Amino acid sequence: DGSPVIHGDGTSIQRVLINLLDNAIDACDHGGHVEVSSLESAGVGDHGHYVVIKLVDTGVGIPPEMLPKVFDLFVTTKAPDKGTGLGLAICQEIVNAHGGSIGVESRLGEGTTITVSLPSAAAAIATPPIENQDERTDSDR
Repeated sequence: DGSPVIHGDGTSIQRVLINLLDNAIDACDHGGHVEVSSLESAGVGDHGHYVVIKLVDTGVGIPPEMLPKVFDLFVTTKAPDKGTGLGLAICQEIVNAHGGSIGVESRLGEGTTITVSLPSAAAAIATPPIENQDERTDSDR
């Protein structure tokens, strides 16, 4: 139907999207809405084609001092009985393992935008497979 197609493990990508949607819905617990959009983007240089997925919520937002830490293990902005601080860290691991990236922008009281970029099926056809996707150093984790 012309929709962008992602190259990767469907179950893992589904896990990322469900987690991000769950977080966005929790952030809008007292009102607000969540919008999801996607587009295929031609990369620059060696970066190929990507599918860019944006999840935008008009919820409570993330405090500025928490933004640099939201993808760290056991860091959460939720109440202790609502989250473990594993979800975004797992999302980042999955996205990185697929050769993509994930980012966050937020304004307290206005909402949050999560942007996920994953290689498109078109990029996978043009790019040879990666032998070992886990060649990151400890400082990259």
